[in-house]
Amino acid sequence: LFTRWDQYVVDSGFVKQLNHNPRVGLDVLEVVPISKSEAVQRAGRAGRTASGKCFRVYNKEFWEECMPEHMVPEIKRTSLTSVMLTLKCLAIHNVIR
Repeated sequence: LFTRWDQYVVDSGFVKQLNHNPRVGLDVLEVVPISKSEAVQRAGRAGRTASGKCFRVYNKEFWEECMPEHMVPEIKRTSLTSVMLTLKCLAIHNVIR
């Protein structure tokens, strides 16, 4: 029975994520499966301020086979070209150090 004060989260298991494609040299917005840690965090949002439930629209096989434990950090998914050019413009020529 649903009450008006309950909180509900519907978890699709996917997220839109910005990834850099080095072959084309562009950032691409892709739909990718979420990680298991993100799924746990989404479920926790259902009952933060009131009682609630999380409805997941994927099965156990998707959880076990398709979902990684953690997501790749954003710094590894984006291009650092603009950062390097900005450092060069600021007269920092040894950007590695």
